[in-house]
Amino acid sequence: FSPTDNILERCGHVVSMPRVAVLLTLCGFPLGASSAADERPWMDPTKTVDERVALLLPQLSLEEKVNQLLHVWATQHTDDVLRTYGNTSVGAMYLANLASNTTCDGYPQCRLAARNALQRALVTNSTHGIPISFVSESLHSPMFRDGGWMVPSPCAKAVAAACPGLKGAACRTCAAKHSTTIVPECPTPGQINAACGDSIGEILGTIFPMPAGQGASWNRSLVQSIAVAIATEVRASGADRGFSPELQVATDPRFGRTQENFGGDPFLVSELGVAATLGLHGGDTSGPSGYLPNYNTTITSEAKHYAAYGYGDVDGAPADMSIPTLYDVYLRPWKAYIEAGGRGAMAAHNSVNGRPCHSSKWLLTNVFREEFGCAKCLIGTDFRDIQLLSNMNTANTSRYPGLPPDTDASIQALAAGVDQDLGAYSFGSLLPASAAGLVPPPSATTPHGIDEAAANVLRAKFASGLFDNPYTDPSLLDAIDSASHKALAREAAIDGATLLQNLGPVLPKSLSSLSKVAVVGPLADCADPEPCAAQKAMVGGYFNNPTPDQIVTVAAALRKRLPQNALDVVTGTGTSDGVAAATAAAKGADLAVVVVGDTADSCGESDDRMELDLIGNQLDLLAAVLATGTPTVTVLIHGRPATFGGSPNARWAGGSNQLLGVGTGGHAVLSVWRPGQEGGEAVADIVLGVAQPGGRLAQPWPRSVGYVHSRVAPWWNLHQGDYDWGNMFPEAGVPDKPWALADGEPWSPLFCFGHGLSYSNYSFKSMTVSGSIRAGPIPGKPGSASGSGSLTVSVEVEDLAHVQPEGATVVQVYAAPLSASRTGQVRYKKTLVGFTKTRVPTTSTVTVTVEVRADELGYTVYDPMAPVTENHPWVVESGEYRLLACRSECDCPFNVTVTVS
Repeated sequence: FSPTDNILERCGHVVSMPRVAVLLTLCGFPLGASSAADERPWMDPTKTVDERVALLLPQLSLEEKVNQLLHVWATQHTDDVLRTYGNTSVGAMYLANLASNTTCDGYPQCRLAARNALQRALVTNSTHGIPISFVSESLHSPMFRDGGWMVPSPCAKAVAAACPGLKGAACRTCAAKHSTTIVPECPTPGQINAACGDSIGEILGTIFPMPAGQGASWNRSLVQSIAVAIATEVRASGADRGFSPELQVATDPRFGRTQENFGGDPFLVSELGVAATLGLHGGDTSGPSGYLPNYNTTITSEAKHYAAYGYGDVDGAPADMSIPTLYDVYLRPWKAYIEAGGRGAMAAHNSVNGRPCHSSKWLLTNVFREEFGCAKCLIGTDFRDIQLLSNMNTANTSRYPGLPPDTDASIQALAAGVDQDLGAYSFGSLLPASAAGLVPPPSATTPHGIDEAAANVLRAKFASGLFDNPYTDPSLLDAIDSASHKALAREAAIDGATLLQNLGPVLPKSLSSLSKVAVVGPLADCADPEPCAAQKAMVGGYFNNPTPDQIVTVAAALRKRLPQNALDVVTGTGTSDGVAAATAAAKGADLAVVVVGDTADSCGESDDRMELDLIGNQLDLLAAVLATGTPTVTVLIHGRPATFGGSPNARWAGGSNQLLGVGTGGHAVLSVWRPGQEGGEAVADIVLGVAQPGGRLAQPWPRSVGYVHSRVAPWWNLHQGDYDWGNMFPEAGVPDKPWALADGEPWSPLFCFGHGLSYSNYSFKSMTVSGSIRAGPIPGKPGSASGSGSLTVSVEVEDLAHVQPEGATVVQVYAAPLSASRTGQVRYKKTLVGFTKTRVPTTSTVTVTVEVRADELGYTVYDPMAPVTENHPWVVESGEYRLLACRSECDCPFNVTVTVS
């Protein structure tokens, strides 16, 4: 390879050709195989993944191995990557930062060609033909372009005005006929080609609801379908690995990244995390040593962030807790992920019990690799987090004079079990350190070294098909933001929308009943130039940069459905004048829709808070509108639970969230989280009764910030009684006085975990339980006791309201241990052990079945006298358990006692 050979200059303007599949050949990079399998036996696709790794790894030099441990951020030109790694290849590149020159900027075909050309150069010129892995965000959208929203250029606007609705060749023909008006704004043919549909702004990437909204759906099949769609779009954009699913358990809503998590319950997060994993992997459960089933529609998962990320109030807060809590709550989804074929993990920013995750051999090797069984998984860092070890004062930048300052941190991270360095800022120091004999060889106590890390990286490449299919077919771009994916995004936004209250009831509203609707609030519509705060709030973070017209606001969606001039929109409500204008609009309306919540800057990565009340003057706005007496719907577009004057001393309507009950005309509250690109359409459908809200809360909704990490959350409510002193000690004559808070606040959340209303009235008619569970040993773990068997809970459900269209309900099953613990360890009072979401016909009763697997009745047993590196058994004890059939954690009409023998 010649470092002066500029790939993109060789391609030049050829990228504007309609038939881009021939681009690489025209640019001098044919799409042929790199070498015959007999010359390079690791290229034989009939061999197993592990066999191919074993054949290739011994052939690599130390430099080649170390370079596989690098995940380059690559904001520099692709030629710079080739100058550095052209002869050795490199581990991975962050796809959104795939740089290009100005000729290529904005063209999806050209960016894909640049990706393929870079891949071709590395495969052809590196000594052993090793492809690079391209990695994308895949949280709720592909992310193949970074750098801001795709705001239409003057050229694009001119072409759209002259040739409305036309794309491709038809658009270019039309543009030629209108050259007089178009050419002044589009002086080059490339700009016209871009405006006619060759622009990446026209290939946007579907933006689904963020995981908080997906979690509120309680819908395994929906989450899996979303993951399939995302994997398909990620592959089409050129990546083979994705940063997802997120397996954090959200127990502190002050944390800005709460919106990235499926919920606050480990069982729910486990179930939905497994569904997402199966979607990304095409249903494959073979794990890191198995080939993915379809290289065009599957990607390698790199789940994040391991472990206990978000336990505290701010990003990177230390997670200090007991071992049972760590295992039962925060590690449980990771175990489920690995059992479902998980292939990788990203280590978290934080420390756990005093040890940074990136240098914790106990967390990365003893627990994740050995105890949970993911020895061959790829563990990557978060961005520059090896350097963070020095900031945490656990690594010394001057320990090895003459070597890079990150040498000590890199040696620690490698020994702990890290395979790849995101950003490639630190692990390069392993090359001189190893040459100097400073990197310890693998041993029985520290089994992870450079060879093991390189093998894990190569294994992921073989398994994802990179050696066999290193290039991305441009025709796959057609799958991105397809009609079916848009429909799925809309379905997901509706299914996760949670109706918290419906006093009046206010909803649903028929079109015939609405002659005037006021839509007010800072997140209602775009008053400022697009993209506006409302659009940004709906999509949240970690999405592919869209054009503003891809995101329809709540006001815009209602405007399409209501008669002309029926909508009165007020968005500038951040001042007293704005509140007054909104109030005036509400007074003359049949319905007021108040759209409030979190902006993109008040909840997200590094956007943590110490309060949960709606930010700014939004409570003033809501109080003023409710005081008009107009029936009001509060639509929350948000990333964390919000309170409504939650403190007892809050000035709104007397504090303690009493604002929720204000409003003589009725007050409905609809939570839609970060609903994605179709969120506005989903809200309009729900308000007008075209669809029923399908969500249930995936985390308890606190009354105020003081309730965080308190007993109102199921996973902070140990089986310690209710402090009912009169019943506990009747012989002492103590009056019956339940435990209460000194400020008079109740010991309950504002809205319970699992809560969510429908327009239907779902009645549970009966509950039966069949099957059996037995306590028994875990194979290979003498002395441990886990369960076998399962129970089937059957609940008859009827819609007493007979509402059309039909809706869906979630039958939730909780378990409460009744017998004393045989281990002497405190257990949780009540835990979610199963759930089923099902649609209920409006005219009949359905029987909903929920499977309860034996191990869901268990808990982690911890011996404080045993070494911390010892495995901690998951135990299902014999004895009696109460199974409860519930609509939410606080609403359980039926229960049955069962015995585990």
